[in-house]
Amino acid sequence: MKRFLMASAALLVLSAWTPQAQAHDTALQDFGVNINGTAYDYNNLGQTDPTTLPGMNATGFSTFTSGDLAGTGLGTLTYTFNPGSAGSYFVNFYFDEEGSVPFFNEYGVVNGSAPAGTSWEIAQVNPSVGGIQFWNGTTQVLPNALDNTNNLPGGNTNYLDNCTTAPCNGDVATALGFNFILTAGQEAVITIDQSTTNPGGFSLEDVHPVDPNNTSETDVFLTGGIVIQAAGSGPPPPPPPPPGVPEPSTLMLLGTGMVAIFGKIRTRFARS
Repeated sequence: MKRFLMASAALLVLSAWTPQAQAHDTALQDFGVNINGTAYDYNNLGQTDPTTLPGMNATGFSTFTSGDLAGTGLGTLTYTFNPGSAGSYFVNFYFDEEGSVPFFNEYGVVNGSAPAGTSWEIAQVNPSVGGIQFWNGTTQVLPNALDNTNNLPGGNTNYLDNCTTAPCNGDVATALGFNFILTAGQEAVITIDQSTTNPGGFSLEDVHPVDPNNTSETDVFLTGGIVIQAAGSGPPPPPPPPPGVPEPSTLMLLGTGMVAIFGKIRTRFARS
């Protein structure tokens, strides 16, 4: 149903192109989380909207507004997982992000290498290539395992949804998974970020190339990280600044010292 409605909308855009249609309409079409084998998916009737899960902070993430109206899918999600007992756990995040229209002319790129304990997958939504999403009758399943494979590296344009010579562009879906061990009294804090700016390091990239409806490329980068800490510790501290960039307190001390030095020099010149 999603593919029929979106394809119809995209074809209308293509058949009645205007300069406004050239704007990059980045939109989140689906968002799911698999927490230790239990799936939560926004677009699946009967499942819980992941943004409402206990421990999920979605205030900095542009998600669905009302009904089927999508947000941009950009921003930060922070999920605190505290099972209350020691054990081995995993949490997978899945996104069906549309960089622009038509949604079926996209491909995936993997940047850098995933850190230990992080799994990933880039798949094609429909027809399904890769295993992070499929429909089983009326139930959408988000699997426990990600295959660490780019299943949609792209190639030939699929601007009119009629590419027959593989490899073809398609409808990109991305997923990040975190496998971790907690001892008694510990929790995991997972941070997920989607942005149109390359963050550097490891990321999954959803690319919408230049085509007759887009004069420039659109890129959406998915990154994530995990911190294991004592339960109830609150948000983890921000990462340290890059090498060579002084911390704010250091800059303040440096500025104060420079003011004092210039003051002494000025006094000496005044006396002389």
